[in-house]
Parts: sequence; structure tokens; C-alpha cells
Amino acid sequence: MHFLFLPAYSPDLNPIEGGFLCVKSWLQLNHAYVLSEMEGRACDLYALIWEAVYTTIMPKKVYGWYRHSEYIV
Repeated sequence: MHFLFLPAYSPDLNPIEGGFLCVKSWLQLNHAYVLSEMEGRACDLYALIWEAVYTTIMPKKVYGWYRHSEYIV
């Protein structure tokens, strides 16, 4: 059995932080679109967030985040 000791928690080494950053930046860059969608009666915030997720988070980026965090050797 081989134990792998992980570093102390650091947001810089947590892969999900890269995903949050991508979604947040998409929402900021498309703020006019987001605001116009939110003003409508049938506003679906979950659909907006999923659109941001599917638009910005790609497998190559996810692999890079895990590689940067040293979870993939």
C-alpha cells in the first residue's frame, strides 16, 4: 500500500476553482445578455448558469486544472 499525502487546502490547487472562474468570467463578459434574460417573466437562472458551464468548460481546460493541481502525475 502506498500513501499519497496531499498538500494543505489551497484554492490555487483546487480544480473546481478554475471552473468557477470560467463561469464567473462568462457571466461578466455577457452581462448585457444575462440582464436581458433576467428581466423577462420566464427567467430561468439555472438555464443561464448551465449555458455558461457548457460554453466555457471544455475537457482540455479541466485536464489542465487537474494537471496544475498535481492530481495527475
